[in-house]
Amino acid sequence: LRVVGSDFVPIVRDRAEAAPAEIARFARERSADVLVLQEIWTNRQAVAITGALAPLGYAVVRPKGGTLIGKEGGLLVAVRAPLRVAEWSFTPFGKSTFMDSLARKGILAALVENPGDGARFALLATHTVALDTDRGAPIDEKQVAAHAVQVGKIVEVLRRISADGTLPALIVGDFNVGPGYAEANHRLFADLPGMREAGAVAAPGEPLVTWDPGNPLVRFGRYPNEPAAKIDHVFFRDGGSWRWNASRRPTRLGRSVIVSISSV
Repeated sequence: LRVVGSDFVPIVRDRAEAAPAEIARFARERSADVLVLQEIWTNRQAVAITGALAPLGYAVVRPKGGTLIGKEGGLLVAVRAPLRVAEWSFTPFGKSTFMDSLARKGILAALVENPGDGARFALLATHTVALDTDRGAPIDEKQVAAHAVQVGKIVEVLRRISADGTLPALIVGDFNVGPGYAEANHRLFADLPGMREAGAVAAPGEPLVTWDPGNPLVRFGRYPNEPAAKIDHVFFRDGGSWRWNASRRPTRLGRSVIVSISSV
C-alpha cells in the first residue's frame, strides 16, 4: 500500500501478482467452502482473484468503489457451490483515522445458504482500524476510540443481519486486536453473549498467532518489534437449531482449524 510516497506494507506489488494463483491453490488444497479476504485494495486485484476462483466453483461478492486515492474496501468473500449468497450489503465505517480512511474499510454482511440441507447463516467480513502499540498496549487514544466505534458498528450490523440472533452467525476478519494485544478492545466483541472464537474452541490455550515478528512481512514492515499476537479472528455464534463447532484436524498442508455447522 503506497500512501504519500511510502510503502507501509512490504513488497505489495510482488504479492499482488502472486496472490490469485496462491489463493486458488489454497482453496483447492484445503477444500474451503468460504473464503474471506482483506486488503484486496484494487479492482484489478479483485478481478484476477475472482477469475482464479471461478473454475473451482466459487462465486464472489465484494464492495466496489474507492476513496479519492483509488483504494477500495479490500474485502472479498467467495463461497463454493452448493453454498450461495442469498443477499449481501456493505456498510462503510463512519469513524476512522486519517491513514485508515485512505481505504474504504467497513463491513461486508451476507446471508449464505445451502439449498441442500437448509442451512442458512449470517456472514460478516471486516477489517478494522490499525492501532499503534508499544509491547501490545495502545498508545493513541484516538485510534482506540475509533476502533471501539467500529466494533459497535459491527455489532449493529450483526444484530440486523442475524435477525437479532435467531440466525447463526460467522464473523471473520482482521480485527487488529486480540488476547494480550489491545485486549480491552478485543473484549468488546469477544465477550458478547454467545460469541466464541474458533481457535480458542479448537485449540484451548494455544496462541495460534497471526501477527508474527518472525514473518519477513512483519520484520520489514512498520511494526517490527511488537509481540506476536492473534489479531485475525473467526468468531461464531449459534442461532435457532444450528450449532457451530471448531476442531483442529490434519490436512495436506498441516493442521488446520475447521469450522462446521450442523442442526441439533
